Amino acid sequence: MEGKAPLILIIDDDEQICYTFREICTFQGWKALIAGSYPQARKVLETQRPHVILVDYHLPVMDGIRVVKALRKTHPQTPIIVLTMDEQEAVMRNFMDAGADDFALKPIKALDFIARIQMHLKYAEQRRYYGDMQKGINPETMQRILSCLAQADGFVELEAIIESTSISRQSVYRYMQHL
Repeated sequence: MEGKAPLILIIDDDEQICYTFREICTFQGWKALIAGSYPQARKVLETQRPHVILVDYHLPVMDGIRVVKALRKTHPQTPIIVLTMDEQEAVMRNFMDAGADDFALKPIKALDFIARIQMHLKYAEQRRYYGDMQKGINPETMQRILSCLAQADGFVELEAIIESTSISRQSVYRYMQHL
């Protein structure tokens, strides 16, 4: 992204949400591209190559899961973040199976939005520089995380893994996504 403002494609039919995200993007020095549906997003994607794509679950024409599947076919390396009000685990799992990289519940706070975009911009840059993200997985770090998980009796929160392994939040998050 040397010298160019990162492009953030926001696919959401709620004009107020798009306005808010566009303002946050502008404040951060990013350029927001807005589409209210997948057909509109396809037109944007004919001329623009976004660095991150945000997709709402409830969209006209195609729901967010189908949109993510379609985007993954044409933009396999572009980070996709799903935005939804639906807190069901099955919905999250369906999005991740479709190819989403991240999942955020609405209403998303500005700082969380900014942090997620920054993280995915950083990972996309690393992927472009180092190649496949799998190369960034260190076997020793992975073993520390797997040992922590193996010692647990059930569900383990991210904070517990961070505390137990002394590995940074971003790294633990990336390794959990890898798993």
